[in-house]
Amino acid sequence: MELIQYDVVNAFVYINILYDVFMKMPDGYTKKGRILRLRKALYGLRESLLLWQKDFITTLKNLSCELVPYKPCCWIKDGIIIFFYVNDIVVTFKKGSC
Repeated sequence: MELIQYDVVNAFVYINILYDVFMKMPDGYTKKGRILRLRKALYGLRESLLLWQKDFITTLKNLSCELVPYKPCCWIKDGIIIFFYVNDIVVTFKKGSC
């Protein structure tokens, strides 16, 4: 079996937030007292991990991958196994099959 490991850089910032989340401007910016509404998830936001996981699972379903029974982070399609933890993804497949 071959293994390929991916680390999705800035994974959370690609995910849309479906409700209103507000934050203060970070220290060091000139517009003090201004409040920002987030449109994308950020690291440190409690919901970011769940939003990322839901989006990634939707992508796997759209690619016709099937969930491995009782393993919520393990998917399979045509002998290719995909498993993930947060934004780390491992793809394994039989050597010479791809």
